[in-house]
Amino acid sequence: ETWTLNNARMDATSMMIASIYQQCTTGEVLVLDARVTGAGAGTVTVKNYGASACTTTYKVSFFVIRL
Repeated sequence: ETWTLNNARMDATSMMIASIYQQCTTGEVLVLDARVTGAGAGTVTVKNYGASACTTTYKVSFFVIRL
């Protein structure tokens, strides 16, 4: 699953770091990729590696470093 973040403070030289803040129930979600894709936008890609689908939501934390 990939989702897009929009933030005016991101620019092409920024770097984004993301991690799972709170796991879902019955699944095991991991962040595969987090990157700034251009001015004002970035993407985070996650995947459930658990044996079952998530039965609750999970939370992702992230921060952007503007170089």
